[in-house]
Amino acid sequence: MENRRSTTSKTPSHGNPMSSSKLNTELNNVARNTDDTNKARSLVASGADLSSTNGPSWRHTPLHQAAYHGRYEMANTLIELGAPLNLHSNPCGRGSTGIPLELARGGGHTRIADMIQQAMNGSKSTLKSSPDPYKVCDAGTIRLVNRNSMQAVRLLPETVASLKSGSPTSLSLMGSQNFIGPKWLNPRDAWGQWSYIDLGCGINNSSSAMTVTWDGNFIIWNNLHGEYVFDISMWKIEEGNHLVLVKGIGEKVHNTKNEGDNKGRKFTINTDGTISPQSNNNLCLGAAMPVSGAVDFSMSGWTGYNSRFNGLYKVSDKKSDEGFPVYTHMPTEGMGAGSDWCRLWYHKGCWRIGHMHWTDNDKERCCAFTSSGPIIASNLTGQIWLDFGREGCNQDHGIPGTGFVEKGHGREIRCACEVVEAECLLASMTATAPGRDKVEVKKCAKCCLTFPKTVNFCAECGNEVESEWVVVEMEEVKMAVASMI
Repeated sequence: MENRRSTTSKTPSHGNPMSSSKLNTELNNVARNTDDTNKARSLVASGADLSSTNGPSWRHTPLHQAAYHGRYEMANTLIELGAPLNLHSNPCGRGSTGIPLELARGGGHTRIADMIQQAMNGSKSTLKSSPDPYKVCDAGTIRLVNRNSMQAVRLLPETVASLKSGSPTSLSLMGSQNFIGPKWLNPRDAWGQWSYIDLGCGINNSSSAMTVTWDGNFIIWNNLHGEYVFDISMWKIEEGNHLVLVKGIGEKVHNTKNEGDNKGRKFTINTDGTISPQSNNNLCLGAAMPVSGAVDFSMSGWTGYNSRFNGLYKVSDKKSDEGFPVYTHMPTEGMGAGSDWCRLWYHKGCWRIGHMHWTDNDKERCCAFTSSGPIIASNLTGQIWLDFGREGCNQDHGIPGTGFVEKGHGREIRCACEVVEAECLLASMTATAPGRDKVEVKKCAKCCLTFPKTVNFCAECGNEVESEWVVVEMEEVKMAVASMI
């Protein structure tokens, strides 16, 4: 699908200082804040300097930015274009010299670090031709459910037989969610002790599905990041908890399978195709799907300390008040960058941003909120947000009415929300019955943008959008769905 924005349009800086020219500033912002590799190529072709930086305080080139913020495809493209690999910069606590390799490695972006290391070793020419060894399965989340639940996932009989024989196999499932696999490509770091990737499910090409073995206890995945095993998050063997792939690092490097640290890592492959923790055979792996009727969107407009709230918000399988979904957000900068802690949820007439644990046990507490009333989150453009106004761990949050305004700390912020174009198209196309050649969408007459039929206002200009039936070939629908997974 074509990108609707011109490659000459200005990319939001999100607080990034200017470079030595408008062209170089644009390239630095594109590398830092987007995954638009086509625009990066166009800017370099127009004369943007890959060695230019964002000023003397930071000295970050475009490759430094992509490495720091975990943008694999952008970093790969910049290396292909000839970006310098050894320039020093402000290390921001991620090493001693601040070269791109240190910025990637210090942020837990091991896949980018490995790629840069290969390039530094003279293997750059092999990067583009080496395919990803697996694809993500992010249509749903793998959680523990009761074995009698409709959400329970079951392996195909031939998959069960392969696992019990000790043979490598992909986790092929019965039903519409064809595979279990990693929800994202790059491992994340937990307390410097564990490297982890959440487990998801989704339709995938069998040639690129993750391959595992079962040794009678551990479900083992060997990949370019090393050996990982299935694990129940935080070892809470209870219904609703999610599962991850985990590997010990740092002081836990030898503890992946050690008795003291494997309380949620031993599994049984049942004869009915379900997978249960050995400590509770009444539970098994299940697929929790995202809340229907909502779409992913991107938020912008935050500056300073809370610029960490800019970026993509993805619909999760959890619900908040009035049936609205809880959204997940992965900050790429500032406090908590690179950690999966940030959530957006609706409670008592307000959309709130804060820690994942507050969505269950402390719903009023947040880092920022907007008194929007019951509107979908992707339509929050123009709403006034208040943040707590203080900075630092355990000091940047409170409860609206007791810490945001009365104490004089709150600051007003106006943010823009933009529906992710691919998600918009996917939601529109899959909302109709199979075989139909028309889909209902909403269109903005002013901006000529298309939205799912559940959207009432344009994310670009705020005008009301109108229903329209669009004729599509069903093959295009299949291609659109395939491009999202």
